[in-house]
Amino acid sequence: MSKRSPISLDVKLHVVKRCLQQDSNPHYEAKQLGVDKETVKDWIRKYETEGYEGLKESRV
Repeated sequence: MSKRSPISLDVKLHVVKRCLQQDSNPHYEAKQLGVDKETVKDWIRKYETEGYEGLKESRV
């Protein structure tokens, strides 16, 4: 079972776009949000493969 993220969809999208535009990096953004850098990298991967829908919480 996965945990629900306390991070809003809008914040995830903003972070992903900053990283993809190379205005920031996953390590820095993760530290600012208090999450693991692998979480941010996962958001980026999901966004690249599934777009905006990939950032939404899974209900499974």
